Amino acid sequence: LTEYILGISDSIKFPTEPKKLLVDAVGDLIPREIVDRKKMGFTFPWPVWMRGELREFCEKGLGGIKSRKEFNAQLVEGIWEDFIQEKPGVSWARIWPMVVLGHWLINNEVND
Repeated sequence: LTEYILGISDSIKFPTEPKKLLVDAVGDLIPREIVDRKKMGFTFPWPVWMRGELREFCEKGLGGIKSRKEFNAQLVEGIWEDFIQEKPGVSWARIWPMVVLGHWLINNEVND
């Protein structure tokens, strides 16, 4: 399939509308409201993961920075608790860099 598609002229693959070959190939299997909708980005469910199956991983990473004098352990813990309780203004993107840094410090045995 890949070889076949690569052999098709770009003028056929990229006419005026996106994914025309795909849309034509599936015919009426996909409703027009989906085909014609505005392009949507794809996002991962980070908040769900971090509160669920990644929670222990996150708490371990945060532990790696809370134990250091450069960080205010109470503030880090408060931000984490606010995130867990889904309080407004505390996004996963605010926590994740701290989690990753904490794991980096632990894995690289960076001590005070």
